[in-house]
Amino acid sequence: MIENYLNKIIEGNVLEVIKDIPDNSIDMIVTSPPYWGLRNYGKETETVWDGDKNCKHVWKYQTYKIRSSDSPSKINRWNENAFDELRRDKPVNNNFCQKCRAWEGQLGLEPTLELYLNHMLQITKELFRVLKLTGTFWFNMGTSYSDGKTKEIPSKCDIMQNYRLVQKMIDEQGWILRNTVIWHKLNVTPSSVKDRFTVDYEPVFFFVKSNNTQYWVNEKTGQSTWKKPKGINGVDGIDWDWQEVGSYDWEEGEEIGYATGSVDAHRASLRGGLHRFNIRVRDSDKDKYLQGASPEEIARKYGYNPEEICPICGRTWKRHASPNSKDRKEGIKREFIPCRKQDNVPSKNANTYTGFNERWKAKQTKVPEEQAEDFGSPRARYHRKQLGKIKKVSNWKSRDYWFEMEYEPFQESSLVRANYPVFSQKTDTGIHGGMTLKNQLEAFRKVREGESFGRHPRCVWRIPTFPYKEAHFAVFPEQLVKPMVRAGCPEEICKRCGLPRERTKEIYSDCGCDHSDGWNKGIILDPFMGSGTVGVVAKKLLRNFIGIELNPSYVKMAKKRINSINPLFNGGYKK
Repeated sequence: MIENYLNKIIEGNVLEVIKDIPDNSIDMIVTSPPYWGLRNYGKETETVWDGDKNCKHVWKYQTYKIRSSDSPSKINRWNENAFDELRRDKPVNNNFCQKCRAWEGQLGLEPTLELYLNHMLQITKELFRVLKLTGTFWFNMGTSYSDGKTKEIPSKCDIMQNYRLVQKMIDEQGWILRNTVIWHKLNVTPSSVKDRFTVDYEPVFFFVKSNNTQYWVNEKTGQSTWKKPKGINGVDGIDWDWQEVGSYDWEEGEEIGYATGSVDAHRASLRGGLHRFNIRVRDSDKDKYLQGASPEEIARKYGYNPEEICPICGRTWKRHASPNSKDRKEGIKREFIPCRKQDNVPSKNANTYTGFNERWKAKQTKVPEEQAEDFGSPRARYHRKQLGKIKKVSNWKSRDYWFEMEYEPFQESSLVRANYPVFSQKTDTGIHGGMTLKNQLEAFRKVREGESFGRHPRCVWRIPTFPYKEAHFAVFPEQLVKPMVRAGCPEEICKRCGLPRERTKEIYSDCGCDHSDGWNKGIILDPFMGSGTVGVVAKKLLRNFIGIELNPSYVKMAKKRINSINPLFNGGYKK
């Protein structure tokens, strides 16, 4: 039973301990394993890997030095125990069984990178098994540098052990990498190496198991369910609502916030007022200003009205300034292209006849809504029908895994854009960050009126390291673990149906079960517990945790640190 392991640190080899944890029982995994060839954690952490368990091993004892070209600086001596882990001159054991080829030693001190990656893959395979389909895995792993003693990696080369392992986890085990978060260490110790820059960051890989829908949440009512809901076939006002879809129509530039006489207002006047932009069929307006002049400006330069129709091809004259794929292959970017088509010239297809070209050209011409049936593309014709109309939109949203966004405060520049609408200078249609003009205006309104939670967090986290006087050298900062836990581990889970509870807009989801006896807490697993930072953060944020640690001195240290936390005060964290 998983309850037997909650809020405990189990001393032992991770591969042995984790086998007793049930499948699909962990909500979140946060860990940082030993890096290859970097630190010596002591003889007590040596275990037997691979080989035959029933073999009476005959060891061939050897010793060697840690494989790393970078030596520790004296200023890294937070305490003698931490410094001892980094010593390059201290020999370590390297023992292979002469019968079954089992290896005895510390994880991270394998004689070859291939053997280290093989051991790590055995661990990540077990982590994949115990993690729920709705769970998340946050994996902090840096790298080290080669000393040239391995044939496959030249001297001084970045080993890239982290990215090699991540690639194998994706290809061989089915992990799904959602983000690579950069932990920028603001107070990193300068490197003593003189022929490269000081590395002041480490990646944190954000994995999940599922890219398929696991459960559904009604973002209007907060109801959640494992089964697929009726959606637009359900109840009006609960399961679905009428919403405007398609494109956004707007008149003169001044009416959307352009100042009279501004560049944007001038561009809007060149468009001639009413302009339609389809969210699915994006035409040449999208990137026209990337080349400097717009198609309209180019057409006017050559003496043509941009909106008039070419008598030969049936396109508007401004389309002659928008190269097609064939033109782009020939290197033509932004210039006036003479018409290459001739009227009433049949193609090589025997089914064509006189007059076919006119019909074909008419279908290719951009037409107003009332003539949309003559448009060539069925998809474009369908979406042009939707202009100014509304349709049923489901309030139910699917969830592949549990993830709750921890929003950040808006930057000053975003607040300025919201109060004084400033759109992307790359386009007339207001595309900014993949948003249509209508959505952008709605986002600005929410910011002005305080309806928006904030901006989405970025993938560069600037967090300093914090030494712990009793800990080993590599200590997790609490500020690094905290956003992971809040985003990737639910605080409350239904005791009956197992659905995680989440915040949707201003309400919390509810599965409809009886919760009079409370909720279960999310479970966080750290298979390399070390000094216990993950357990500390879990206790402060009211989650359960399970820790696994091989070094008995670290187990004692982590228990002491975690037991000193009073969860009633929430550790000083703001919820």
